[in-house]
Amino acid sequence: MITGGDPFQRADLNDLVAYGTSLGLRVAVSPSGTPTLTRANLTAVRDAGAVALSLSLDGSTAARHDAFRGGSTGSSTGPWTAGARPASSASRCRSTPP
Repeated sequence: MITGGDPFQRADLNDLVAYGTSLGLRVAVSPSGTPTLTRANLTAVRDAGAVALSLSLDGSTAARHDAFRGGSTGSSTGPWTAGARPASSASRCRSTPP
């Protein structure tokens, strides 16, 4: 699982995914709900070999998610919970109970 602040901030993310895959690892990516969470980036990591995607959704609304996270990522993350499936062979949505 490649995670951390925002993996899509790394210019070499697709290279890391491809390298891990070449070693026989099952690579997953856990992006942040930032403007870098785009279909193009999701498709690129899938094409590089990522086998799963994991998103955090910590509220039933964007406002609840943002209140929990202390930021404004809910409106960015929410739409991708439905849209991520075509860009990844497996999708996970993680949630932290209040």
